Amino acid sequence: EREIELKSQQVNELQSKVETYEASTESRFDKQNALLRSWVAGFFALSATVLTLRHVYAHATHMASPDAQRKVLAILWMVPIYASTSWAAIVWPKLCDELALISSFYEAYCIHIFFSLLVAVLSAGRGEDTLDDPRELLGPDVDNVALKAPFCSHFL
Repeated sequence: EREIELKSQQVNELQSKVETYEASTESRFDKQNALLRSWVAGFFALSATVLTLRHVYAHATHMASPDAQRKVLAILWMVPIYASTSWAAIVWPKLCDELALISSFYEAYCIHIFFSLLVAVLSAGRGEDTLDDPRELLGPDVDNVALKAPFCSHFL
C-alpha cells in the first residue's frame, strides 16, 4: 500500500509538471502566432500601400483631367487607410473599435467622393452645376423616361 501511495504521488507530480510545461508552451506558441500574424499583415499592408502610393504619384504628376483625378486620388487613399488601420487592429486588438471608426468615416467620405467622381465624369468636365438641370446630364429625352422601380407591379 505504501508503494501505491508513492507511485500515486509520483504520477501527480509528473502530471503537474506536464501541465506547467503545456501552459508555458501554449503561451509561447500564442506569442509566436501573434507575431507571425502581425508580420504577415504588415507585409501585405505595406505592399498595398506602396503600390497605391505609386498609383497616386502617377495620377498626381499627370493631371490630364484634374476635376476627375482629384476625386480618384481621394478614393485611392482608401487603400493605405484601410491597410494601416487593419494592421494596427491586429497588432493592438484593444483599439479595434476606434480603428474601425476611422475606416468607417473614410469609407463614407469615399462614397461621397465617388458620387462626385461620377458627376464629374458624366458631365464631361462641366462640374457639379450640371445637377441643377438633369436634361444636360441625361439628354433631351429625360421627360419621356418612365422611372419605375423594377417588379413593383408584382406586389400591388
